[in-house]
Amino acid sequence: MDNNNWSDSLKRRMEAHTEAPPAGLWGDIERRMELAAAARVRRRRVLSWSIGSGVAAAVALLLVFVSVMMFPLMSSVLDSP
Repeated sequence: MDNNNWSDSLKRRMEAHTEAPPAGLWGDIERRMELAAAARVRRRRVLSWSIGSGVAAAVALLLVFVSVMMFPLMSSVLDSP
């Protein structure tokens, strides 16, 4: 019961408490948000460049594989009478 009275008293005193935010708080928050957004854009560019390079390499490898596999078939067709 004593513990409950103590917490109720503290709650009543803290309900009316207000504190002004420090000067420049919102400016700092906006600056950090802009920096975070710029970092996301950079990561997105690097990721899209990596994926694009991977796709280009896969297409090139597929073309080389198909060429190597088709060359003997085309040679036999062209050499046959």
